[in-house]
Amino acid sequence: MGKTIGNRFGVPLTAAVAIAALAGCSADSGDQERSVAQVLTAAYEKTSAASAAKAELTVSMPESMMGGAGELELSGVMGWNPSVVDMSMSYPSGEKVRTRWVGDISYVDAGAAAAKEMDGKRWMKVDYAALAEKQADERLLSQMTGGMEAVDQDPAKQLAVLLDSPDVQHVGEEKIDGVPAQCYRGAVTLQQMIDSGESAKVLGEKKHDALVSAMKEARIKGYETEIWLDENDLPVKMDLTMRTADGEVGLVGVFTEYGIDAEVKAPPADETYDLMELLGGLEKQSGDRLEKPAEDAP
Repeated sequence: MGKTIGNRFGVPLTAAVAIAALAGCSADSGDQERSVAQVLTAAYEKTSAASAAKAELTVSMPESMMGGAGELELSGVMGWNPSVVDMSMSYPSGEKVRTRWVGDISYVDAGAAAAKEMDGKRWMKVDYAALAEKQADERLLSQMTGGMEAVDQDPAKQLAVLLDSPDVQHVGEEKIDGVPAQCYRGAVTLQQMIDSGESAKVLGEKKHDALVSAMKEARIKGYETEIWLDENDLPVKMDLTMRTADGEVGLVGVFTEYGIDAEVKAPPADETYDLMELLGGLEKQSGDRLEKPAEDAP
């Protein structure tokens, strides 16, 4: 069934998951009065308070994940308090779609062609909690969703995660789109996130435990992160590599206009079809065919 789902829903589902979450620096210089931990903590607090920003994202995935190897380009608004996304996505093929994310539910504009087949409904709804509950095979689920469906890769959360890295360091200063920025780099495993407790201090136990659970579900083993902070301790660029059981997933993000209004609403119900309901219908049809007795031979 996984192959069938991949063939039918590959483009819109990959668009949905490449969201509901990243280059070198010069010699060491910059903030000499604060420790790395103090800088990252301050950056987390300011970024978390900003709640949203404009983002330009490039997502790269291995062949084993839905959509295959290649890069996806996303542009639009993302927020993390609460978690929302409204972005356009471009595929290597040149195809473009729009995706909205509200909490754990994403909506993908599958286009006019899909609307003709779905009684005028062009938006596909994907409830990741329901999808995870239905799909018991974690490996297949990870491949279907690009291993990212339950992991919120917002810059605030990644700043917190970087605090768990045993080798995090200030690398130096570099200009990002003409803006002087300080680069910080580190790597962290899932087990180090559990053992360290530093990210839990800023995230709070509830958010920290939810993040760890989401990483386990998405089969993420750890992160390699570089992040560039401007003079206000806000990330202007993030280069993130997620080491997963299915290969490495890369996410490069450039962020501007922190604090922008990020009110994102679900599409109208009469323009939306539910992927879970559709899959349930396909399964029922498949079961009916299997259970139908063969006609007696003449």
